Amino acid sequence: MSGKLNVLLHGIHVATIENTEGDVNVVTIDRDFANDPEAPTLSFNAFRDPATGAYRTTPRPTQTVAHPYFANLLPEGPLRKYLAAHAHVKSIRDFPLLWLLGNDLPGALIMRDADGAELPPPDDDAITEADEEHDPSVLRFSLSGVQLKFSASGDPDRGLTIPVRGMGGHWIVKLPDQRYDRVPENEFSMMTFAKAVGIDVPRVGLVSRNDIGGVPIDVRFEGNAYYIKRFDRTTDGSRIHTEDFAQANQLYPSEKYRRFNFDQLLIQVADAMGSEPAMALIERIVFNIGIGNGDMHAKNWSVIYRDGRTPSLAPAYDYVSTLLYVEAENVGMNLAGTKQFLDIDMERLMRLAARAHISTKIAEMRARRMVERMREIWPTIKETLPLANDLREAITEHIARVPLFTGQRALASVNGHRREAKAASTPTLTAPIANAASARQSRPRSRPDAS
Repeated sequence: MSGKLNVLLHGIHVATIENTEGDVNVVTIDRDFANDPEAPTLSFNAFRDPATGAYRTTPRPTQTVAHPYFANLLPEGPLRKYLAAHAHVKSIRDFPLLWLLGNDLPGALIMRDADGAELPPPDDDAITEADEEHDPSVLRFSLSGVQLKFSASGDPDRGLTIPVRGMGGHWIVKLPDQRYDRVPENEFSMMTFAKAVGIDVPRVGLVSRNDIGGVPIDVRFEGNAYYIKRFDRTTDGSRIHTEDFAQANQLYPSEKYRRFNFDQLLIQVADAMGSEPAMALIERIVFNIGIGNGDMHAKNWSVIYRDGRTPSLAPAYDYVSTLLYVEAENVGMNLAGTKQFLDIDMERLMRLAARAHISTKIAEMRARRMVERMREIWPTIKETLPLANDLREAITEHIARVPLFTGQRALASVNGHRREAKAASTPTLTAPIANAASARQSRPRSRPDAS
C-alpha cells in the first residue's frame, strides 16, 4: 500500500502523511500553516523547536507506525485488533487505520485520502476466507484507547444510539471490561466523587444494554455500560481540538508510563497555561492519589483548545480506582522521585510544585483543601455509589493510610532517602479479585487501561 493523507484542523491544511515503499510514513508540516501566526494551534509542544518554539516541518520518518502524535489517535490492544480484522488490514500498521478513522478522530483533526478514497485498500494477507467482505461499519469503533468504546448519539435519559457509521455522536460509551470486574460502575463512581469535590467533570452515567441502540451484532455484553459526554464536540456538532500529553510529548502509547512523569506534566501545564491550571492539576493529582488510581499515565491527561489557539486543561476523564486490579501500589508515573502511594506526603508533593516554579504556599493550601474535601465527602457519598463492597472498603482503608491524607510524613521522607520506583510492567490479563483482604495479598500485575 502507498498513499497520502491530508491532515486538516478546523478546515486548514496542517500536514500530510505519506505512506511510501517499505511502509515508511513521512509527515510534512505545511509551511504556510507553520508560518501563519493566526493559524490554530496543532500542539503547544509537539513538532516545536525547543529553542524557538517554531514548528519543525519535517519530522523524522517512521516505519509501520505513524509519528507518535498521530499514532496516539488510534485504538490499542483488543479493540485495535478487532478494528483491523474487520477492515482487512494488519493491526500493526498505523497508516490504513488513520485513513479508515480519519473522519471521527478524537479532537478536531480530520484525515482524508488525497485522492478522495473513503476506505484504504485491504492488505491481501489480512483477508481470510471466512471474512472477505470489506466492512466500513467498523468505523463504529473509532475512539482511541484499549477498552471497547464508541461514539453514540441521543439522550441518555431516553436512550443512546450508535450511528450506523459510528460518527457524529456527542457521547462516548464504554462497555464492561472483560478483564476486570465492574469497571463501568467504578469509573462512574470515581467521576461522581470527583465532581462532588469540585473537579471539572463532564456529564457521566450508566446505561443498560437494552437502552443502547445500534450495537453491532457481534458485540455482546452483560451489565451496565458507562457513558461520558464528549468535551471535544459542541452541541451543534463542531469539533474542539484536543491533544493528550503523550501526543504533546511525542511518546508512543507503549511509552506512556515510562518516558513521562508528573514533574514534567506539572511543569508543562504551568509553563503553557499558567498558575491557576497548575493548581487545578495539583488538586486532580491529590484526588487520584486518594482514590488509589494506579493508571495515571500520559494519555490520561489532556489539553483542550476552546478558542482554537490557547491551551487549557481539559475536563477530567478516565478516573478509576485500581486498588483491586493492580498488584503494585503505585501511581503509574514517577512523582518527585517515587511511584509508591505510601511515599507521597505533603513534603514530596511540594517538591513537585517547586520544580514547576509555582507557589508552594498556594499549592499546599489547595492540596490540603482537596484532602479535607475528600475526607469529608467520601463517608457521605460512598454508600450511594454503585461500588462493590470490597472496593468501597479498599478506598476507605487507602485514604486512612496514605501519608498525604493522614498528615504524617512518609517513611521515605523520615529516613531521608528516596525509593527507586519500579518500572511499569506490561499489563497482563487477570481475574477480578473477590475482596479487599485478598486484594492486598494477591493483586494482579496489570492495570485496567481506561484511556
